[in-house]
Amino acid sequence: MTTKTAILTNAGRAYLADKTLTGEPISITKIVIANVPNVNELTERDENSLIPANEHIVFDSSQHLNGLIKGSIDENTIAFGCVLDQNEGDYYYNWIGVVTSDNTLLALDYIPSIKKEQGANNVHNRSMVLTWPNAKALSEIVIQASSWMFDNSIQLDAIQRALMINSTAQINNMYRTLRNMFAVSDFENMSKDFK
Repeated sequence: MTTKTAILTNAGRAYLADKTLTGEPISITKIVIANVPNVNELTERDENSLIPANEHIVFDSSQHLNGLIKGSIDENTIAFGCVLDQNEGDYYYNWIGVVTSDNTLLALDYIPSIKKEQGANNVHNRSMVLTWPNAKALSEIVIQASSWMFDNSIQLDAIQRALMINSTAQINNMYRTLRNMFAVSDFENMSKDFK
């Protein structure tokens, strides 16, 4: 069966096990974004993956002002995010990875190829949510992810309702116009009105 979601890598699992046994905190320091050849959202995730070669990396959150954003969702679930601001680009990307302080690729995901262009209001927010036992305590994350993760479902529902209302009104107006056109018996006078 093909996996179509973010996965922990084998190196990431070993890293987590080691930190759990030694009692050391888990130190996740960056998100890496890349444009990897022959990868898309349907590609099976490879648990033995490494960080892509430098020529494929298009963004490294550790090299940007906003850096890595961290937050907990519950005791076993944490989220990581980064912002590709309007000065970022132009490039495509299809690969996202979460990396630890010792450069271990903890987790990765493949996404549809997305173009990031420079320009006003062209900002991309990327995030990854990971779950493992006692993740919040082991990673020493105290900020709730809800403080920076956005739920846009309310706005999207409102936009969809507005589009439906507008579309329905336009269809009703077209129907009334056509009905009125065919209700007029004097087509010669009607055509003069539209000239």
